[in-house]
Amino acid sequence: MADVILFWFCSGAVQPIALYELGAHAARGTRLAVGVHPHYPRRLDVVEQLRHVRPDVTVHESLQATLRAAVALLPAAPPRP
Repeated sequence: MADVILFWFCSGAVQPIALYELGAHAARGTRLAVGVHPHYPRRLDVVEQLRHVRPDVTVHESLQATLRAAVALLPAAPPRP
């Protein structure tokens, strides 16, 4: 039910279930903001997975850039009465 799903892959953990979840959401066409720390051990896996399934999704190298991308993907708020 989320409007946007953010994935951040940090350098200190491999997070195999997150890779699985990324693939599932990418295949569904969900709005995604994805970031990978430059020293994440499976960085290439994330980049290649998205290159094949969702070439429209940019893989960011900082958490700040990933957060900005997520905010940019949010739908505009309805006007307040």
